[in-house]
Amino acid sequence: MRILIYAIFLFGSSFGIFAENCKYKCSVSINQKPEVFEVKHSINILETDKIVLNALHSVTVSKEIRKNLYFGQSLYSAVSGDAGGLFIGGFDFFKRFSINEDQNFELGIFLGGGGGAALVPGDGMMEKYNLSFNQKLNSDYTISLGASYLNVTGSDISSGTLNFGFAKAQSYATVFGHGKDTINSGRFLVSVKPVIKQFWPENSLKRNGVPLKKMSLIGIEATFAPSPYALNESFIQTTGAVAADGEGYADIQFGFRQHSSKSNTNGFWEISTGFGGGGEVDTGGGLLGSFGVGASFPIFYGNVIELGIQKIISLDGELNAFSPFVRSEIIFNEKKKAYNTKRKWQLSFGVTKQLANDRFRQTGVAQSGSVSLIENSVDLFVNSNIYLTGNAQTVISGNAGGYAVGLMGLGYTQPINDLFSYSLEIQIGAAGGGGINTKGGMSKAARLEIDYNLKESLAFSVGAGKLSALNNNSGFDSITLHIGLKTKFSTFH
Repeated sequence: MRILIYAIFLFGSSFGIFAENCKYKCSVSINQKPEVFEVKHSINILETDKIVLNALHSVTVSKEIRKNLYFGQSLYSAVSGDAGGLFIGGFDFFKRFSINEDQNFELGIFLGGGGGAALVPGDGMMEKYNLSFNQKLNSDYTISLGASYLNVTGSDISSGTLNFGFAKAQSYATVFGHGKDTINSGRFLVSVKPVIKQFWPENSLKRNGVPLKKMSLIGIEATFAPSPYALNESFIQTTGAVAADGEGYADIQFGFRQHSSKSNTNGFWEISTGFGGGGEVDTGGGLLGSFGVGASFPIFYGNVIELGIQKIISLDGELNAFSPFVRSEIIFNEKKKAYNTKRKWQLSFGVTKQLANDRFRQTGVAQSGSVSLIENSVDLFVNSNIYLTGNAQTVISGNAGGYAVGLMGLGYTQPINDLFSYSLEIQIGAAGGGGINTKGGMSKAARLEIDYNLKESLAFSVGAGKLSALNNNSGFDSITLHIGLKTKFSTFH
């Protein structure tokens, strides 16, 4: 019942966020101003010594949806203590109250789920209630000091926190909807890059003292640039273990990359920091650092492939590895004039119920039953019907704290009439943690969804599908049920 109440609250609030008081297919006006999003990094210091977690890092992307009312998404990661691999993702709602032009305080709530690092044997749902004071440094940058209370169900994580934050408001060449809006300024998305990499450990021990063996990982990267002519770019990359050692390992990294030229054949170097752990990989508190070099080469249809190698280390743990990688790059500007290439996207968020079978849990795990997860998907349309999709899920109930899913694949959507449409997706990716029997992590999925179009840019969605280990003869093999919202947006390149 508690999960249902939160889901109703989330969906109800979201209708207010994206919907307007008009009928389906409202008229869309031309809007040449780029959308402004706020990106905030915070350190949340816990006030309890009952657990091995000392502090969490959070990154929050938020959007003002009404005057001083914000909606966003956050990812929390362990950053201090001995809990590397603890990840919790979810949604933020907060209200700001002005003191003067440069100062305000805010009240907020976070609802999400996750786990890891053996700290969350139970459900994994996290609630956080926050009060903070914000000081603007200029029109773009803000620092904050605050206090909060957080609780993760099914764990000993229940504590007040002292929070320090640093935020930047940034204009992106983005508008909501798939209409005729145009943009001629703003930071833009250069490319999306599927990633395959390996970890070749050097004298690295797992948390149980056993030497860490070679790991295989897959993931995705989003790359941004300040202008179409810049040789430097920033990126966010996330990967998860899918084969060999480290089942249940995942990481997220934020980095900077410098290219030698704008040609498709060029060299580059990159540096990043982030958070990772799980799968018994000893990352200490979870803080990671890496440095890499590589080269880009042209392939079909003007896109490129990147080959390189990184050195990755945990700053207070045992992970120390070389990491060769290959990335295929889907370039968006197509060598046209800046901001003249338009890409259509769809963002989905909701709740998934994953039904258990007799192979759902690992041998020896006492818990049983189905699990519920918060999920997000980002879809990139190739044409009006076909899209590429990426999906992330974190557990919120079912005694599987730490269980998470990351998938990539292909989708097809087709209108049934003016109000309804359907979509079919097939995906492959990584899943692990929480005692779920994923047989190494490599997983496959398929789903069918029916969408009710509330307006051109917003739909209510229900669906069903299947998620299973790639080796489903002995791994988990589950029916999945889905409910959520989908909103369309466009980016300019």
